[in-house]
Amino acid sequence: MTPIQDHWTLHARQWRHMGPPLRPCDQDVRIFEDLFASWHADAAVAAPVALLLGVTPEIAAMQWPERTRLLAVDHNLEMIRHVWPGPTGCESLTICGRWQQPPVSPASVHMVIGDGCFTPLAYPEDYRRVAESLHHVLSPEGCLILRFFTRPPVAQPVSEVLADLKEGKIRSFHAFKWRLAWALHGPAAEDGVCIGDIWQAWHTANVDKERISLPGWTPETMATINNYQGRTTRYSFPTQEEIRRVFGQWFEEEACLTGKYELADQCPIFRFSPRA
Repeated sequence: MTPIQDHWTLHARQWRHMGPPLRPCDQDVRIFEDLFASWHADAAVAAPVALLLGVTPEIAAMQWPERTRLLAVDHNLEMIRHVWPGPTGCESLTICGRWQQPPVSPASVHMVIGDGCFTPLAYPEDYRRVAESLHHVLSPEGCLILRFFTRPPVAQPVSEVLADLKEGKIRSFHAFKWRLAWALHGPAAEDGVCIGDIWQAWHTANVDKERISLPGWTPETMATINNYQGRTTRYSFPTQEEIRRVFGQWFEEEACLTGKYELADQCPIFRFSPRA
């Protein structure tokens, strides 16, 4: 297997130890549902077809507009085997495939949704390719809803992130991982961050894990960062404006909402409509 396959295979097998903000919480799901319900009320599509980028179980199991047919696409079979929740609240199917070439006909999809699915892609080239492919498969009255992970406008040094950890200011280990990633991120979205460097910063800090008494910081949860060890895969965290710069070519922004959980401000949910 290639390193990226190994990385996602490990990620799939440890999915139960992942949490917000890496996984959507109830607040995110409510926003997804409300945005789709609002779109459906206006579009009045009798039997909408939805395309899910990935197999996020919280999204698969959410309340969909009546008579929705859901197709979930993920490039990794282990993610499908370990993460897909099985029967959902609507007619559904999973396919192993790539988002750059969704296995659907042009203009045949009414709703596309994804959660953090652009982070493993290179900015801006891969963002553009996927945005264009989604525009191609969406119907003219369709709706695109995506949650992104964005970096803050001002980078915080690693030393400050570790100081906040020592002072008990970081509630979630997964929030800590993202804050560490942003601290190591290059100055431009194109730079991204090597996930192996995230693990190295954690390892070098030599944090006394047994003395961390924060809720949720279990050994199993902290071990999820080991999936990054030695990996050359790069994650990208564009700012909100950099996201708009790419998607604005093919889509009109209808809404941008966030929850109120830790780091929610950096996890915006965009609703787009396709440009003619």
